[in-house]
Amino acid sequence: MAIAIKGAMKERRASGKQLTVAVFIIAVTYVYLFAVTFIPMTPEGAEQAKTITGFLLGTGLGTLLGFYWGGTPKKEVQPEEPKE
Repeated sequence: MAIAIKGAMKERRASGKQLTVAVFIIAVTYVYLFAVTFIPMTPEGAEQAKTITGFLLGTGLGTLLGFYWGGTPKKEVQPEEPKE
């Protein structure tokens, strides 16, 4: 199963394995965020959890979501003609 993903200037295809890995990572991230939010922990563990949560939200999850479900399409820049 391949899903077509429209990029800024070309169309990319995500294979079933790539999509499975991405969905797995996103699911694990949400499970971790749920656990950190609702399971009591020591103050030392809470500080580490804040660091890990910031990393997951800022880089890992954002990168995966942006890659697979895209952002704002960019316009293709046309090269300028040389003036004579």
